[in-house]
Amino acid sequence: MGLGTLINALGVLAGGFVGMLIGHRISKNMQEAIMKAAAISVIFLGIIGACEHALRISENKVVSQGAMMLVVSLTLGHFDRRAAKH
Repeated sequence: MGLGTLINALGVLAGGFVGMLIGHRISKNMQEAIMKAAAISVIFLGIIGACEHALRISENKVVSQGAMMLVVSLTLGHFDRRAAKH
């Protein structure tokens, strides 16, 4: 296990603990705003991660790779989300 993974896990645990202690003091509107900001951040980081590996510059040209994997992943994610609703 890498150091980054350990730090991330400790951060999640600490955030959860703080949320349990003072979460009831935060208004519902603020809680929703925090959740939306976190969701947008995760989506943004996911897009960056996908594009980082899908697009690269080689010999002064933009080359794509792994586009089919991106399509398959999004498709499977869509079906998984639909299955969870039923």
